[in-house]
Amino acid sequence: MPNDRAAMFTPFRLSSFGFNWSFVNRLPSFTQNRDMHRISAQLTSPRTNRSGQTMGICIALAALSWLVFGQTLWHDFVNYDDPRYVYENTNITEGLSISGIVWAFTHIHSMNWHPLTTISHMLDCQLYGLKAGWHHFTNVLLQSIAVMLLFVGLLQMTGAFWRSAFVAAVFAIHPLRVESVAWIAERKDVLSGVFFMLTLLAYLYYVRLPRTGRYLVVAFVFACGLMSKPMLVTLPFVLLLVDYWPLDRIKGQVSKRVLEKIPLIALSAVSSIATLVAQKGAVGDGRDRHDAGEDDDQRQQPIQVAGTARAHSLVDGEADQVGDGEGRRRLQEDQGSRSQDRPPVGQDEQRQEAPDASPEDAGQVGGDGIHVLTGHSAPGVDRRRRGADGAHDAISSACCASRAR
Repeated sequence: MPNDRAAMFTPFRLSSFGFNWSFVNRLPSFTQNRDMHRISAQLTSPRTNRSGQTMGICIALAALSWLVFGQTLWHDFVNYDDPRYVYENTNITEGLSISGIVWAFTHIHSMNWHPLTTISHMLDCQLYGLKAGWHHFTNVLLQSIAVMLLFVGLLQMTGAFWRSAFVAAVFAIHPLRVESVAWIAERKDVLSGVFFMLTLLAYLYYVRLPRTGRYLVVAFVFACGLMSKPMLVTLPFVLLLVDYWPLDRIKGQVSKRVLEKIPLIALSAVSSIATLVAQKGAVGDGRDRHDAGEDDDQRQQPIQVAGTARAHSLVDGEADQVGDGEGRRRLQEDQGSRSQDRPPVGQDEQRQEAPDASPEDAGQVGGDGIHVLTGHSAPGVDRRRRGADGAHDAISSACCASRAR
C-alpha cells in the first residue's frame, strides 16, 4: 500500500513542479551527437592545422630568403657579364616587345640560347629601367618562390613535415646560392630553379592519376626550364630517382619507368644540341664566335678606348694584348686577305694618330676585343671595317716589333 501510494504521489508531485521525464529518452542521442562531433573534429583538425603550418613554414622560408639576400637590393650591376646580359645590350634595354620576344627565340644571347631568361631581363627593363636594385629584387623573388615550392614538393612526396622544412631552409640560405641570387647575370639559375620545382610538382600531379594531359603539363614545364637554363637536362634522371624513392614506383617496372621518361630525355637532347651550337665559339677567337652564329650587332660591345694611347702601346710591342703565337699568325693571314681592300698604311697611321677624332668614330674588332681610334668615315666606306683594318695594322706592327726584339 505505501508503495502504491508513493507511486501515485511521485508523478503528481513532480508533474506539479513542471518536470518532464521525456528528455531522459533523448540523452543517448545527445551523447551520440557529442561523440560524432568529437570524432569529426579529430579527423578535420589535423588537416586544418597542417595547412596552417604549411602556410606558416612557407612564409618563414620566404622571410629567411629575404633576410639573407634582401641586402642585394642596394647593390649595383657588376662589370662581369652584366653589361652583355643587361645594360649594354640594346635588345634588352628597349624592354619587352613582340620583336624582342622573337629576337630572344631566334638569336643567341651571350653565348647561350635561353629565351625565357632573356625575356625576363627585357621585362625587368620594361618595368624598372636600369635600376639595378629592382633587377636584384626579381632574383630574390624567384629564389623565394623556388624555396617554397621545394618545401611543398618534398612534403607531398615524403610526408615528413619538419624534415622537408629543414631541407628547404638549407637550400634557401646555402652559400652556393649566393652567386645565383646576388648576381643579376645569373638570372637563368634562379629562373630555372623555379621551373625545376614546378616540374617536380607537375610530376607528382601526373603520378597520382597518370593521364596524357597531365604528362603534357610535365613536358611543358620542363621545356620552360630548359629554355631558362640548359642545366636542367638531367631532370629526367632525377625523376627516375624520385620513382625509386620516395614514390616507390620502380619495383619490377624499371623498363616502363625509363620509357615513361623518353619524351623528356628527347627534350634534353634537343637542348644539349642547341647549347653546343650556341657555345661553339665560347672558347676560341672571334672568328669562332662569329661562326657560332652570333650577330655582330648583338654581341657584347665593351667600352671603347677614347684616345690613341692604346694604339701606340700596340705599336710599341705589348705582345700580351695581342695574344699567343697562333692568334698572331691568324691575324696576319687575315690581314693579308684584306690587303687589297685596305687604304694605304699611311692613311691608317694618320687616322690612328688623329687626336681630335670623336668617340663615335671609333672602330671595333668584335672578335678579339681590341679597339683603336679611327678618323672620320669616308663616303661609301663601312666604319666598322675600317676600324678592324686599323686594328690589324696596329697588331701587325706589334708583332713585327716583338719579333725584332
